[in-house]
Amino acid sequence: MIANNFSRLPYEACLIPNLPEEIQHLVRDTGNYVVRPLYILLAVIACVCNALICITVARAKSLQRPSLLMLCSLSVTDLIYALFSLYVGIKTALSEHMCFGTVEPEERAMNVLCSLATLGMLAVISRDRYLAVIKPWWYRNHMTKSRAIKMLCTPWLISVVLTLAHMVFFVYKFEGRYKQLVRVISLVYYCFCFIIIIFSHLGMYFKKPPTVGIREIQAVMKREKKSAATIRLILLVLLLTFLPALLWPIVLGLMGIDNNGPYRPFIFFLFIVDTVANPLLNFGRSKHMRRAIRNLVGCSQHVEQQQQQQQQQQQQQQQQQ
Repeated sequence: MIANNFSRLPYEACLIPNLPEEIQHLVRDTGNYVVRPLYILLAVIACVCNALICITVARAKSLQRPSLLMLCSLSVTDLIYALFSLYVGIKTALSEHMCFGTVEPEERAMNVLCSLATLGMLAVISRDRYLAVIKPWWYRNHMTKSRAIKMLCTPWLISVVLTLAHMVFFVYKFEGRYKQLVRVISLVYYCFCFIIIIFSHLGMYFKKPPTVGIREIQAVMKREKKSAATIRLILLVLLLTFLPALLWPIVLGLMGIDNNGPYRPFIFFLFIVDTVANPLLNFGRSKHMRRAIRNLVGCSQHVEQQQQQQQQQQQQQQQQQ
């Protein structure tokens, strides 16, 4: 029996069409009562992890190196998306039938912005690791903090411009070749970022360490390759989570399906898994970052202990008086 998807029941906007009725409701219930609560929990974890990383890097000047600043910028992107995901998850959970058939312009804009910024940031990070491995001496002498910040501003600027273009076409409902032009430009940007990522890591993989005795160069290359290995783990997670979530709406659009409501919990879940995995992989493998976080937590605990001691002393003085 095929469910009637043309009735006016509000929740049917979140049912997958052309499926048996029982399967439609089973998929919807799985998305609402299993995937969505887990998705909200992961969004909270992603907010805490990425916020902790941003605060730690901002407070510790020893961590404000170009490579860590770039990874911190990726955490900023993940933090923005995690906050947005938490808002959407709570809003949907509190709504009637837990279903939004239409996507608001600001929600679409945030999805586009975070997707473009994340992929662009990974392309910049991959290029940075490539230069650090291929040209270690040049990298140490020329890659300054200001230069790294300029590199980080480039993907953000491109992402904002493309997001504004998407939002204009979505709000004013332009059709025809102009609407397709914005989508094609975004797709070209995605492909360009993937090309940079692939060729950067291929170049690092085939780069051989110098055989003639410069031990310092060998040590530098070994350290940079270890950092690049962390980026490859991030890319592996990207291929398993971010890329399927990114391609899912594109494939649906090519199939003529404009309503992503039935698939939204699963798409958002893949995105949020990527935002949780990135900070854990970025800085979980960095002993300097772990030490800085322990120091930050230790300092906060020390301040709390001092405040408690002061309060106890004040209470004792009041009792004596």
